[in-house]
Amino acid sequence: MLAKDGQTALDCVPGRNYPFTAALLEHLANPDDIAAVLREVREKVMRNTGGRQQP
Repeated sequence: MLAKDGQTALDCVPGRNYPFTAALLEHLANPDDIAAVLREVREKVMRNTGGRQQP
């Protein structure tokens, strides 16, 4: 789990991944530059958490 400085990472539903892990796993196979992949992961986490968690 990963969250912006001063934030607490959101809990996950038992048996499922945290928002950051789920987004990262979804984008790991992306052949783009790692910076582009991490931007996509950040956007997905923010979208899926309603902006409550920023990696």
